[in-house]
Amino acid sequence: MKLRVLLAACLTIVACDGAQRPPDQMLWHWFANGDVRFVQPQRAGIAFHALSIALKGRDEAIAYPRRSPLPLSAGVYRMAVIRIEDRGAAFTSAQRLQAAKMIGKIAIVMRVPAVQIDFDAPKSARAFYKELLKDVRARLGRDIFLSITALTSWCESNSWMASLDVDELVPMAFDMGRGGPQITAMLKQGGQFGFAGCRTSIGMSLTEGAVAVKPGQRIYLFAAHQRWSEALVNSAFRRYGR
Repeated sequence: MKLRVLLAACLTIVACDGAQRPPDQMLWHWFANGDVRFVQPQRAGIAFHALSIALKGRDEAIAYPRRSPLPLSAGVYRMAVIRIEDRGAAFTSAQRLQAAKMIGKIAIVMRVPAVQIDFDAPKSARAFYKELLKDVRARLGRDIFLSITALTSWCESNSWMASLDVDELVPMAFDMGRGGPQITAMLKQGGQFGFAGCRTSIGMSLTEGAVAVKPGQRIYLFAAHQRWSEALVNSAFRRYGR
């Protein structure tokens, strides 16, 4: 089934009236996170998994769109999250153009004000990723908010992300690997990343300890395999003084 038809058939979405910046509280919603119709616009926005793109070999860019419905309350801010997976990819221009086309189509079909790309790009893919983001920006224009997730190791003062034409970088301050404890300690003490682009937003998981979130900083919360509930949302935001 074509991507456009499949998405239209399997997603329940509410049309938006135009692009706008996300609220300061966002919930990441993956497949197992439950019904979130209880979330009201004044409480949080929803960054939902919309599509995975598997890059394989030299030519393949395979689309795996969301198949489960996601009904939302009217007016809730919606961000379509696209996960890019490296399955032995050569990161060719053909793959880049296919992926950019898929991402552009997602934004059109879902009529969302924002798109977020989630790609743990290895060093060998950074040139590819930079060009992909240029292509995506050209397709989305300036009326759609463009966000990307970032590994905390990318947030050093001389970050390779400095020239990216995106509206937001979201450092994922969880599952950080070997340097994680030091970064967590720094953030808990009120420190900040060396690269200024990594200071305006932050991503946290409910499975790990809370860090200091600065006033005005946008926070994305990931519930892992827990189901979101009103009580869980309220308790999670209380940890960050929200």
